[in-house]
Amino acid sequence: MILLGSGDPSFVDDAARYFAALLGIVVFAMIVCGFVWLGIRLASLPSHRDLIGKWCSAHGLRLAAMEKRWFWKGPFFFSPNGTVVFYVTAYDRSGTERHLWVRVGHWLFGILVPELRVSTAD
Repeated sequence: MILLGSGDPSFVDDAARYFAALLGIVVFAMIVCGFVWLGIRLASLPSHRDLIGKWCSAHGLRLAAMEKRWFWKGPFFFSPNGTVVFYVTAYDRSGTERHLWVRVGHWLFGILVPELRVSTAD
């Protein structure tokens, strides 16, 4: 017989405690796995220089210099957080110097999506 207030835990109380502990462990493991996945994802992303260099070579340009812009971002002045803007100097095949503004990152997902938006600086 179970008396109320007697202090003896019942099977239901023990099961509820074990379930709550197990749920806490599962949630903690999911959070840890999420951070590990995010770290691996960020570490495997190509660098900004690699992305811009590949774009330049695909368009017949040779990358000479790139400067990260913090305040004056040219045509990408209202860039969302998580994106990075560079002022790029490149040379075409005839040796003509060209200046470009390059925004790296997706407007919503930031640097998790390696996307380039390029605008000429003329």
